Amino acid sequence: MAFNHVALQTASGKIADIPETTHPVLASGITTVPGVDDTNEEITVVAGTTYIVTVTGTFCIFGFLTTGTAANVIYVVPANTHALIHVPIGVTSLHVQSPKVSGTTIFLRKVTR
Repeated sequence: MAFNHVALQTASGKIADIPETTHPVLASGITTVPGVDDTNEEITVVAGTTYIVTVTGTFCIFGFLTTGTAANVIYVVPANTHALIHVPIGVTSLHVQSPKVSGTTIFLRKVTR
């Protein structure tokens, strides 16, 4: 299965690292399967941490508040793609929504900076 890279630029103009070249933290993985089509779900994350996110099956949208409100959607990660998500300090919930949950899996790994 081929994976693509999504290049992200931070608000300060810094180009984010390439996910494949970052170093995952041992035993930090989170795997989740969305439960209901088009429903906001929460993943508990560590504040101030960067995660590599890999989505299989279909695309997912991510945010730090409910993804049921379009203004809260910060990241869109296509299927079979890696992306870096930077969790702000003070935030411990990553919200996710998938239009079709059948066959969709979300993998998160902490990375060292």
